[in-house]
Amino acid sequence: MTKVDYVLNQPQTRPHHCHWPGCNRQVPPAMWGCRVHWFKLPKTIRDKIWKTFRPGQEKDWTPSAAYVEAAKEAQDWIAAHTCPMPIKRIPSKSIVNFVRTGKELEIGRITLRKLKDGSIWMENAAGEGMQVAVEKLELPLWRFFDENF
Repeated sequence: MTKVDYVLNQPQTRPHHCHWPGCNRQVPPAMWGCRVHWFKLPKTIRDKIWKTFRPGQEKDWTPSAAYVEAAKEAQDWIAAHTCPMPIKRIPSKSIVNFVRTGKELEIGRITLRKLKDGSIWMENAAGEGMQVAVEKLELPLWRFFDENF
């Protein structure tokens, strides 16, 4: 049996949720996480997790040091590239004040800056950013972040 067959055929034998912070989707213990979050990880990290996964480690609780390191790398990447606080919980007053005053606004690990042309610069903790027109922020802000960061 191939590793792929092994993982895909493993049942939900105990409570085990996706390893993405805040995700409570139940997945079989042989899987790192749910499909959505697995594919949000960069391919290089997914490849490391896959390469170091040993079929059965989820049963005997003995992952290799390399697997643990790959899983830690995934958590470090998530921490650096996502906003840990759900955007929908940000008081709308903070957003309104930001748009009105143009002062910098930090939301978790995301920083918003108003540019001279009226657009917004959004940057994550890794320094990756993008410029967006203010009109784009009219759609629910949390959805914009989820789709772009």
